[in-house]
Amino acid sequence: GRQGVEKFFDTDSLTNHTDVFVPGAYFVKDNTVMLTGYETGTMVQSGLPMRNDWVHVWTFTGSEVSYFAQYLCNTIVPDGQAV
Repeated sequence: GRQGVEKFFDTDSLTNHTDVFVPGAYFVKDNTVMLTGYETGTMVQSGLPMRNDWVHVWTFTGSEVSYFAQYLCNTIVPDGQAV
């Protein structure tokens, strides 16, 4: 529920500073929604630039989220390369 979403973003903000968050395509089947996208920013501990390509999957029961999964492809960007 809401507390789980708040905890997810609180934890993410401790490890990454996000500069860009771009949702992409989304797909809907029955009560499941899948969203692709990416984010770029800086890793807090190392200061290195990063890019996360991701897929988020939500399943709804009524108006409540009954399942959430996040699949990531994390990239640390070498110095001097575009994110």
